[in-house]
Amino acid sequence: MGFCLFSNAAIAANYGLQLPDINRVAILDWDVHHGNETQAFVETNPQIAYCSLHQFPCYPGISKATGAGIANNVLNLPVLPGSNGEIYHPLFTKKVVPFLSQFQPDLLILSC
Repeated sequence: MGFCLFSNAAIAANYGLQLPDINRVAILDWDVHHGNETQAFVETNPQIAYCSLHQFPCYPGISKATGAGIANNVLNLPVLPGSNGEIYHPLFTKKVVPFLSQFQPDLLILSC
């Protein structure tokens, strides 16, 4: 459904978990579109956290501003098209940083 044939971030996260000393991986995804396929791949794995900042209601138009996943390991933060730093900065400081800090990943993958 997305623009990628494969979810490179999810593949990288899964590979990262195969490496020594990597027990938890977080994916931070921010761009226009919600990474619904990445979320679908990782939301059932408590060793991977996924955070998406994306424009809504842009394609695929299915995101909700909720935590999800089997271990509350998904955070979706939809923003309106045209949002700027005044919108993003508080989301990062009040939502993204605490979410990632609580998860304590050994590896952070940026998908943008």
